[in-house]
Amino acid sequence: MSYDYYFFLLTRPIESLRECDESAVAEFTDWEKVYATLRQRYPDLEWTSDAEGYRSHADAIVGGRFEIIIDFDTAINEKYNRPYGRFHVRGSFHADPLEMIRDNGEAVNFSAFDLQTGERIYLQSFSNESGRSGA
Repeated sequence: MSYDYYFFLLTRPIESLRECDESAVAEFTDWEKVYATLRQRYPDLEWTSDAEGYRSHADAIVGGRFEIIIDFDTAINEKYNRPYGRFHVRGSFHADPLEMIRDNGEAVNFSAFDLQTGERIYLQSFSNESGRSGA
């Protein structure tokens, strides 16, 4: 069993994935910048890359196995019924990545959502306001 967390660059604040539609998600293409930011944050992680995107696996950083995934191809997201999620973290039930999820959202200025509950974990900054949510 895994727990999935999705990151989106939003056009407006939303509270949960139930409010997420195409108009709520901004078009974003600079995945190299996201990858570079994450590589800098986690210099000890080994990354793989191929035509589908970037992937990294780790066991000890958050207390259990997790992977960071950046998909290049939207067809992959459609195949797995992820129409908007191109940047996500998948963790084992042993992992406790919530603080890492919040920190990564802040680092790349993306909002983060728990795919199981649909609830927002982190809200990106839309101006000078803080991105931290109460979750």
